[in-house]
Amino acid sequence: MNVKKTISDMWERLLGYNIFRVSDCACNSGEYKNYLSVIGMIFIIPNYFLYKRGFYRIGGLTTLLLLTTVVYHITHKTITRAFDIITVFSLSLVMASYLIKNWKNKVNLIILSGCLFITVLAMSPYTRDKKNPRRIRLPWHIFIHVGTSFLLTCLVLCNSK
Repeated sequence: MNVKKTISDMWERLLGYNIFRVSDCACNSGEYKNYLSVIGMIFIIPNYFLYKRGFYRIGGLTTLLLLTTVVYHITHKTITRAFDIITVFSLSLVMASYLIKNWKNKVNLIILSGCLFITVLAMSPYTRDKKNPRRIRLPWHIFIHVGTSFLLTCLVLCNSK
C-alpha cells in the first residue's frame, strides 16, 4: 500500500477534485519548466508597497499568494493548487470589496474593471490550450500574473490609508 498516494487521494476527495485537480500546468514541461514560479515572484513588488502604505489585509493575502503561487508552480501538487486557488479567491474578494467601498476615487473603478478583465480572461476559452482545455496557455498565464501584480501596485499607489 502506497501511503503517499493514499494521502494524496484523500486530499483530492476532501478538497474537491475538479477545481483543485492539477491539469498539466503549462510550466510543468519542456524548456519552460517551473517558469511561472519565477514569474510569481513579481508579487514582491506590490507586496512591498502594500505593507509600506499600511494595507496589511491585502498585503497579507498578497504575501500568501506569492508563496502559494511559487510553491504550486514548483511542485504541481493538488494540495498546493488548492491553497493557491483559495488564496486567489480570498484576495479577489478582499480587493474587490476595498475597491467598491472606495469607489469615489475614480481610479478604483478602472482598477476594478482591470480585475474583472483578468478574471474573464482567465476563464475565457480563447486563452486555453487547444489540446487540453483545462490549461491556460503559458503567455496568457504570465499575463495574468503580471497584470494582477500591476493592478495591486496601482491599488496601493492610487490610494492612501
